[in-house]
Amino acid sequence: MMIGVIAVIAPALSIALFNQSLAVASTKIIIPISIGMLFGAFISGYILRKSKRVVTIDLGIGVAVLILVSSYFLPRLKSISLYIPIIIIGVFILGIAVSMISVTAQTLLQVNSSDEERGKIFGMLNMMMNIAATIPVLIAGIVADIVSPLAAISIAGMVIGIFGIYQFLTIRRHEAIYKK
Repeated sequence: MMIGVIAVIAPALSIALFNQSLAVASTKIIIPISIGMLFGAFISGYILRKSKRVVTIDLGIGVAVLILVSSYFLPRLKSISLYIPIIIIGVFILGIAVSMISVTAQTLLQVNSSDEERGKIFGMLNMMMNIAATIPVLIAGIVADIVSPLAAISIAGMVIGIFGIYQFLTIRRHEAIYKK
């Protein structure tokens, strides 16, 4: 969902952040998030060996929420000389967070599904992700037109934060039940 929202409002986002078209600003948004996702995919394997998978997802969600929500305040930093590097680093870190969530969640599905069910599970996952991504992307486009692209990203971050809290509490409740 995060990447879909960013992709839909990227042209307006590049104008809001850099006063440049997306073609010019792509090196400041698209390339850093892509490299971050690639880097995140590589380090997710290391992180998964060192910590619980659920903790990795929680960390990814927390970092993503922090970056997305704080993006609303970026225009206040335009006067400082590190404005563009701050954005590039933030988008890069967002890419890492997205990979941590995605790689870990798919790993959990692989590990916890039987060989017979895996195809059905991943087919259903793909369909549900497409359905679930459509509504937020449409809403983000409307919010970006009405309010601002940065407000749309911040709102998406808040929604992800609410989901993250729900997921955190649900997992902890299930862990407590299975420990009894």
